[in-house]
Amino acid sequence: MIFKWLSNLSLRVKLVIPTWVLMTSGIIVLGALVNQAAEDKLEQDLLNRTKILANATALNLTAAVAFETK
Repeated sequence: MIFKWLSNLSLRVKLVIPTWVLMTSGIIVLGALVNQAAEDKLEQDLLNRTKILANATALNLTAAVAFETK
């Protein structure tokens, strides 16, 4: 059944459909990889900024505890 349907298609369609499917799937895979890389980079940046803020807070708290301010 599917072979009869496929054999009725023109040569142009037989060449365009696989090309379109491969290009579309390639773009989707590439987009997913780029998205994953960007997400990993953003997560690492967030962790680094959190560490910087935690260190700054710790330094300020150390000074406050040393002077016993209330």
